Amino acid sequence: MLQGLELPVDERLLVGLEGADDAGVFRLDDERALVQTVDFFPPMVDDPYCFGQIAAANAFTSIEDALVDLAAAEAAGVFRA
Repeated sequence: MLQGLELPVDERLLVGLEGADDAGVFRLDDERALVQTVDFFPPMVDDPYCFGQIAAANAFTSIEDALVDLAAAEAAGVFRA
């Protein structure tokens, strides 16, 4: 469905959709970057607190994966755009 979708190019985008990451990293300036994850899945447990813990763990792993990709790109001297 998204096969023909052209992704916008922005040199400030450090981690985006091309790597199939669940999170993105966008450079705000030389010292700061915005790390964002957007995900949806239906509750698989009835306890809202427990579901919050599951959702938080999912978000943390998405962000961790994006930062690992960013660190690898930085170590190689390349940023994905």
